[in-house]
Amino acid sequence: MKNLVTLLLLSLSLERSVAQKQTEPEKRPWLIEQTLYTSDSTGVATLFYNEKKSGLIFLKADGSIQKELPLPGDVFAIAKWKGNIVAFYHNSWYLDVQKEIHAVLIDNKTKAVISDQLIYTNPGNYQLDLSTNNDEQG
Repeated sequence: MKNLVTLLLLSLSLERSVAQKQTEPEKRPWLIEQTLYTSDSTGVATLFYNEKKSGLIFLKADGSIQKELPLPGDVFAIAKWKGNIVAFYHNSWYLDVQKEIHAVLIDNKTKAVISDQLIYTNPGNYQLDLSTNNDEQG
């Protein structure tokens, strides 16, 4: 009798766990991919909306937004340079071949674009592996 009760309880619990409704993951309207501290209480991050829109977002220490700065391509790296922020983006999305790579210099105080320069043009249909590293010596 004891084995029968145990088997009955086990089968009921298995039925409940299998019969639960599957929920889809929540769709997010944006994604923060990289962050960089600009001071003890502020930072900048790359912001990805979808396959045709990305940019930068400036944040305070409490997580509130100071400013959003859209850029005309997919941002793949950010860094500090001479007190300002430099961001690198390319003009393609996902698995497209990157034809142009740009560097954008942004004033850290005004959060405005100082300069946007084309730094590399892909001469063919070569798939580029774009990555950046931090200089440990500053």
